[in-house]
Amino acid sequence: MEPRKKYDRWLDTEDPVVVANAMFIIIGRVLNMLKGQKNAEPPPRCPQCQKPMRRRQSAKGDFWGCSVYLACKGILSV
Repeated sequence: MEPRKKYDRWLDTEDPVVVANAMFIIIGRVLNMLKGQKNAEPPPRCPQCQKPMRRRQSAKGDFWGCSVYLACKGILSV
C-alpha cells in the first residue's frame, strides 16, 4: 500500500477527470515496468560468489557487477 500514498491526493478527489488521469499515469508506469521485463533473461551469476549480477553503467560502458558489491567485486562484460 505504500506506493498508493504517492497518488492518494488524486485518487481520492471528487473530480472523475482527475481520478482518470491519475489512473492513466499509474497504468503507464506499470506498462513501462513490464516492458522492461519482457523477454528478459535472468542475470548471470557472479563468477566469484555465485550471487546474481546487476547491469551497471560506467564511463567506459555497460558491464555486469555483483549484486553484493563491496562484499564481492566480481564483474563481467556485457
